[in-house]
Amino acid sequence: MNYYPGSINMKALSSFSNVKELRKFFMAVNLSSLALKRIHERKENIIVGDASYDNLIVLENPLGFIEKVLCIDFDSVQIECIDCKYKLTSELLSQYFAYFNQKTYEHDKNTDRLTRLLYFLNSFFALDIKELPLYEYDKKCELSNTLKNLRYLFIELKNLEDISKLPSIPYMFEVLDLTDVYGLSLKL
Repeated sequence: MNYYPGSINMKALSSFSNVKELRKFFMAVNLSSLALKRIHERKENIIVGDASYDNLIVLENPLGFIEKVLCIDFDSVQIECIDCKYKLTSELLSQYFAYFNQKTYEHDKNTDRLTRLLYFLNSFFALDIKELPLYEYDKKCELSNTLKNLRYLFIELKNLEDISKLPSIPYMFEVLDLTDVYGLSLKL
């Protein structure tokens, strides 16, 4: 991170403690989701593998506005049929698959999107999706339209019993409600 003046790790940004930091987090989630989609759309058929917040840095301009989000650490990337040397995965994705007694699994674009979703939800709840009670999720839904947009997917992932039936996960920008960025300050 020291190589990028004005940068912050996405994981650090996800530990927001005030409305200003929350706004930055939502904007970074939006930009990082768009970046992931652009990576997935490349003709080389790239799968990131470890799409965790640890592997994203957010660049800010001198005024503190987010300019871009960069994906770093491509040790686990897969390009078409060529795997990179290391097959790492995010901690939250590994934990989720462990509920199904899956220690190894194939990465694909859907698991990249699932990783980002798990990190987003973990930023709000600091609990694994399988351990998070629905009533706690619903309490935060009162504050966030984005969480409302994700509610049915959350329930489906929480109640999933067969990992081979993993639903299609949207990119975060597809469910992110940017009115949260401005409306949350009124609700908090």
